[in-house]
Amino acid sequence: MKNMIKKQGLLLKFQHKFNQLHSSSSVTEKVNSSNPVSVEEEIQVVEKRKDKANQQRLSLDVIKENSNPVSVEEEIQVVEKRKDKANQQRLSLDVIKEKSKIFGRGKSSSSKKTITSWQKAVNDAAFCIAQQSPERMYDRTQLKLHAEEDARKSYIFKKSSGSRTKFSNEEARPEKRPKLSINTREEEIGLCSLEIQALTGQAKEAQRKLSSAVTLKDFAMCSDLQTEYRRILVEKKKKEARLAELQIKQARHMKYMAKKKNKEEGSSKSETAAKKPFKGIQ
Repeated sequence: MKNMIKKQGLLLKFQHKFNQLHSSSSVTEKVNSSNPVSVEEEIQVVEKRKDKANQQRLSLDVIKENSNPVSVEEEIQVVEKRKDKANQQRLSLDVIKEKSKIFGRGKSSSSKKTITSWQKAVNDAAFCIAQQSPERMYDRTQLKLHAEEDARKSYIFKKSSGSRTKFSNEEARPEKRPKLSINTREEEIGLCSLEIQALTGQAKEAQRKLSSAVTLKDFAMCSDLQTEYRRILVEKKKKEARLAELQIKQARHMKYMAKKKNKEEGSSKSETAAKKPFKGIQ
């Protein structure tokens, strides 16, 4: 009995399903009969659906790749933040440079021209020290000492004397000419005078030989004699310049000695006048 009831239930379900399928097929037939579609149109519809599905798939892939999309406004804000950060960093460097100055701090641009090259080098060294350790700016005495020490290592002084002088090229300095005594100067003056007289005689002799060689038309001898004559004249000119220099020095020395003698005589006269007793009015 139970088996028969189960079979009847299955038959009823099957019949109900069959009726549904039959009704749906009839509806589709009515639609197809009202709107007939060709095979080509069906193919186009299928291709459009495929293209749409591909586009949707691509858009989903792009969204997955760019999980955090950034708008144009957000990009502009990021760029502005970077600019602000760079300006703040530059401002802080300018503040450090101004506060670490040893010379010319707080002066106007017109008065900064008075800063020497050495002072500028010290300021640059102090700025480098302050960049590495900003807390050293507050102890200005130590900052100045360390800045001068660092600047002295690379600074090239213009003067050629001084204990702190450093030259870029280590060339040998010219030795100073030793001072001549009075006797040595007088001896050199006499020696120069004798040499000038001898060279004058040699020049006259060379000129005489040259004129005779010109008369004989011996051009080779003329060339040699002309070279010798020029050499004698050059040597004579050097000796004359040296003699003039020594004579000037001798004249200065004599003038100095005469002035010194007059000064000593004047001081001795004033001393003798001071030693004389004062005679009052009688």
